[in-house]
Formats: sequence, structure tokens, C-alpha cells
Amino acid sequence: AASAQTRPFRLDDMAAFRSITDAAVSPDGTHVVFAVRRTILAENRMETDLWSVRVDGSTPARQVTFDKASESSLKWAPDGSRLAFLADRDGTRQVWALPVGGGEAIKLTTHSESIAAFDWSPDEKEVEIAPAPANARAAARSNASPRPNVAT
Repeated sequence: AASAQTRPFRLDDMAAFRSITDAAVSPDGTHVVFAVRRTILAENRMETDLWSVRVDGSTPARQVTFDKASESSLKWAPDGSRLAFLADRDGTRQVWALPVGGGEAIKLTTHSESIAAFDWSPDEKEVEIAPAPANARAAARSNASPRPNVAT
């Protein structure tokens, strides 16, 4: 250790750090999916991908999304078969769902504006969505309360 060379801490050292920004435990308590954010200095942007691991640590964590769009707001379907999240994969932030058994995420909503929040209905046939903040502010200015939209 005495022969170790030191150098100043640099921006690329800071960018090498990854951080967990969100996590959701499966309804049966056996798995956790978490969002890992990293910096891509060459492209001057951040990216967040989802990872999954068994809660008991019996398997290594594995990355389950690889899209350039960052994922957030993780919510398990009540039966544990799908994990929904928000992502801007095609121009507006929408709700997507990833089948737990594997496969590609599917788009659940096609709202004209970005979605700020959502939740599963108890029967999992719908998701309730809330408008993006810009829409909520406009509704407040007009004295109309924003009502949740329901997407099937």
C-alpha cells in the first residue's frame, strides 16, 4: 500500500459511480427489481436500466432492460407476473410492462402527453395514469382539478 501511486480525483472517476434510484420488491417477496443510473460521459447523458435479483441472494443480479431510455417508477402487477415502469422510448414518457418470465417490455399506454405517475388497477386490466406536471399546472390555473385517466 505504501507504494501505491496517488492522483487527483477526476470527473471520469465520479462518472464511474453508479447509483440505485428506485427499487420494488415482488408481491411474493422473493425478488427485487432496482433501477441503476450511470453516466455516459462520451454522450453527455445519464442512463438508467433495470436489474433483478432474488432477495435471498441465491443468484447474481442480472440486467433486464437495455434501452437508451431511462426507466423509473417501478410497480409490480398485483399477481407478480409483470413489472410496470415509466420510460420515454418513443417521444413521450409512457407506462411499459416487462413480463417477469422474460421477453421485451410492452407499451401499456399511448397518452398524447408524458405520464407523471400511474398505478395498477386491482384486477390488472387497467392502469390509472396522472398527467405530467405541465398539464397539472395548466389544470390548476383554470380551476379544474386534473382527473386520473384510465388506460387499458
